[in-house]
Amino acid sequence: MKKNVTFGFFAFLILVGLAGLSCQKGARHPQAEKAVRRCLVGSEKALASGMSPGSKSLLLASACKDLYVENGCRQVFDDLAATDLPQRAAVIAQACRKAYCPKLTEKKPSLCTVAKLPPSPLQLIKQWHELQWAILCRDLGPDLAASLYGKLVFARLAIQPIFVHTPLKLKVPTTLSEPVSPNQ
Repeated sequence: MKKNVTFGFFAFLILVGLAGLSCQKGARHPQAEKAVRRCLVGSEKALASGMSPGSKSLLLASACKDLYVENGCRQVFDDLAATDLPQRAAVIAQACRKAYCPKLTEKKPSLCTVAKLPPSPLQLIKQWHELQWAILCRDLGPDLAASLYGKLVFARLAIQPIFVHTPLKLKVPTTLSEPVSPNQ
């Protein structure tokens, strides 16, 4: 139960952070409601399954790929099985920013305004969620995007799919005056 509360709180914080981003009016997706239903059913299956996080992420990616109208972004979700789990976040973010950033007309998400992807997994998650919100608003329309977004973020956080990174290794100091060194 505590795990669900933590994920729910984190999802809530992301949604509050997105409140400042504008959402383009109107849907461009020819079958938006069908794509949303497929994604939600896939999310439930992924959450309920006993599969590994990597397999759950592939199930979720397959179920939700049709949310994205732009082929360059949608196609990357089909190709994730060939991508190492720690690299999936960057691969998705790069493909979707290339496909969508030139087409976004409202205040652009930060991932569209930086020269390269952030090196920090936490920054990448934050910037991906901003871009994903803009994409879903553009493709699904603001009402449908809002009804889906919290559930989608929660599912992704609950199974730790696409945004898995290499764990940080710390060298434990032998004395209190010795600095802690990451990745040694």
